[in-house]
Amino acid sequence: MIISPHFSKALLPKLSGVKGFTLIELLIAMAIFAVLAVMAYSGLRTIIATSAGVEKQIVQLEELQRAMTMIEADLRQIVPRAVNTDLGQRKQAFEVGQDTSVLIEFTRGGYPNPAGVLRSSLQRIRYSLDDEGSLLRSSWQHVDYTTSVEPQSLVLLTGVESVEWRFLGNNSRWGTSWKTEESRNSEIPKAIEITLKHARFSEIRRLIPVSGY
Repeated sequence: MIISPHFSKALLPKLSGVKGFTLIELLIAMAIFAVLAVMAYSGLRTIIATSAGVEKQIVQLEELQRAMTMIEADLRQIVPRAVNTDLGQRKQAFEVGQDTSVLIEFTRGGYPNPAGVLRSSLQRIRYSLDDEGSLLRSSWQHVDYTTSVEPQSLVLLTGVESVEWRFLGNNSRWGTSWKTEESRNSEIPKAIEITLKHARFSEIRRLIPVSGY
């Protein structure tokens, strides 16, 4: 297609009248866009950080709820069943340790058996607290376990600063220690109070009646 010289000369005045952006205007527009982009990114980063913090709190709260539910289920089902060891000795049905390596140890009933394995419905349980602030639940499949058998350990809760106990005895008095005579090694508390101090949730206290008493 050939364009006539007369047509080009007629169109040239119209094109020369069209105005574009100057360099300064482009720089100003780019600066405004950059400021808006930074503000948008800052807001998005704050939202993401807040969302991550909320999710972490939800996970820790769910962990706390699961731990307290399991603790309560264990303590409610304590039964007066002493333990025979491989050394010919008997351990009390309910014992309180001297340090965090053994907080309490007891025999509980209601051990689930969905597979129908030929075993007792009783189970030996131990709670302990390690140096990293993890509350551990150790369990033996058989009540009369030997010292060579390692228990199955489960981390119930992290971030635990301390665990304190109180026990309601047969004399209807509360105490922080538990010791029975050799002839009464099957005695268990009427009720147990646990006070757990957590790094995030501060102090959690539960009073649990022992139904197996």
